[in-house]
Amino acid sequence: MSSILTNTSAMTALQTLRGINMDLAKTQESISTGKRVATAKDNAAVFAITKVMESDVAGFKAISESLSLGSSTIAVASNATNNVSDLLTEIKGKIVAANEGNVDRNTIQDEIDQLVGQIDGIVGAAQFNGLNLLTNGGESVEVLSSLDRASTGGTSASFITVNGRNFTSDAGTFGTGGEINRTSLSSDTTGVIPEQTSTITFADGNFLDAAAESTSITIGDNNIVLTQAGDFGANATDDEVRDEFINRVNDLGIAGLTVEAGDSGAGTAATLVLTYSGNEALNITGNAAGTLGAAGIAAAPTVSNATLNAASGTTTTASTESILFVGGAANVTTAQNVTLTFGDESITLTPAVAVTTNAGLEAQIVAAYQTAVDAGNGIDGITIAADGTNDGIIISNSSTEELSFSLTYGAGTTAPTQTVQSAPSLAAATENAIDFNISAGDVNEGDSFRVTIDGTNYDYVAGANATINDVAAGLQSVIAADGPADINVTLNLSTNTQNTAASLSISSDQGRTITGTDNRGGSGTGDLYGLSRIDVTTDEGAKAALSNIESLISTVTGAQADFGASERRVELQSSFMSSLIDSFKAGIGSLVDTDMEAASARLQALQVQQQLAVQSLSIANQAPQTILSLFR
Repeated sequence: MSSILTNTSAMTALQTLRGINMDLAKTQESISTGKRVATAKDNAAVFAITKVMESDVAGFKAISESLSLGSSTIAVASNATNNVSDLLTEIKGKIVAANEGNVDRNTIQDEIDQLVGQIDGIVGAAQFNGLNLLTNGGESVEVLSSLDRASTGGTSASFITVNGRNFTSDAGTFGTGGEINRTSLSSDTTGVIPEQTSTITFADGNFLDAAAESTSITIGDNNIVLTQAGDFGANATDDEVRDEFINRVNDLGIAGLTVEAGDSGAGTAATLVLTYSGNEALNITGNAAGTLGAAGIAAAPTVSNATLNAASGTTTTASTESILFVGGAANVTTAQNVTLTFGDESITLTPAVAVTTNAGLEAQIVAAYQTAVDAGNGIDGITIAADGTNDGIIISNSSTEELSFSLTYGAGTTAPTQTVQSAPSLAAATENAIDFNISAGDVNEGDSFRVTIDGTNYDYVAGANATINDVAAGLQSVIAADGPADINVTLNLSTNTQNTAASLSISSDQGRTITGTDNRGGSGTGDLYGLSRIDVTTDEGAKAALSNIESLISTVTGAQADFGASERRVELQSSFMSSLIDSFKAGIGSLVDTDMEAASARLQALQVQQQLAVQSLSIANQAPQTILSLFR
């Protein structure tokens, strides 16, 4: 049915043209903007996702800038630490040279002082944008490294933690905030055993006055024999025999054994002093053959001095030695004195009655010494008791000093005929180390650790982020810098620096009393403590400096490793962040960008459809004109 009121064909053609025009406008907009989802109305879900991703990309770009700043800061600290390490190595070479005998130590000290000043300059200048990782007291620095988004939509920032250092020489302040109870001394240690010393005594007068006479001393597996005919002229003196023995002992070249002449002269027995610090026991015996001169000794040379070990460490156990009376019977009158010598002190005892037996001499010495003690004239730490089994006395030392002792007789009407002899053996001078233990657990800033040696304190106070190993190495540095030259400290570090125990083995060839403690609430000790205290102008200082510089080099090497690891991690994170930004951009593009090939083809198709729709609408609009022909 045709109608002049309603043109259905035109209406249909018009709707088609409108739809084509809308699609054509959208396609043209997509081509002109490059985005198929430019606004939320294009695709609300995709638009929301891409906006979140675009905000993350903006955050990642800021993180990349943070990583670049952090990388530069760490690189400056790492480069400075490498330079400090090189200078410390150079200082070590100077210290080694200073331990030589024929060098100008003052000049070497001047060179070391200049290198120390250079280290201070490097440490002070190692800052980037005002932050110096070498002087920030060991505080942590956090470098923003990532923005993490959870499945619930929440976000959180991630950081790379870089531990700073405290490359200063500050001593720190020992805490007063209460004990930590993290330190202890090895329970089975009785102290440090000093070098052992014995003396061989030759009686006053001439001996070896016949060609058949000989005397010998056996040291370990070495036997030295002297004869009148082969080594001396007639009537060799005790001094001559002693001096020849010195030459022969030196020729043996026994490691740790030194020999020197003791007292000599008219009326005094010549002595041969042997000092031993080797690692194996060394026995000494003496022999004589033939009929010796009447004024000489009546038996083999005897070891007449022994060494009392110092009662050191954490115990008060006294060390003891026995003097046995052997040979002929004693014959000491009340006009004669018995002298006991302990180190630099001597005490003279006068027998109350004449004694003619060794047992009587034992009793008289014990009684006379007790009388001296009661009168306040005894030797500190020394007690004397009867042997009980053999004829002799037992001497005990409970002091903290190493004391050698000897027994001699003064002038009198009749000289005693017996020989005084102690054990003819030198024990191995092993260093019985005391372990200073630090138990497992975290170390907090301000935790203070103290080793006390003979009443002198050596402290290390932990800085921020310190570990058990830092504490042990720090104590070693402090003791090496300021402690006695005879003290040696060996580190036993933990493999897990966070929570495993560590210890220091402290040893010496002298008697030392060692204690330890800890506390809270101190201020940190500088990592380079002891550097400015290096003094190689003396033998003791040059020796101590070697241990000190090794500890400092170890500390700086640890810092090099830490900074290097942090620098590498920041570098890897920066590279990852760059690729992550690219991945996010690609993902956003795949969601919203226009496919230009498809858009171009669609544009051409819509343009053709538009032309056809216009033609169709024109034809439909002409349809009412055909109705007029019916009325002509």
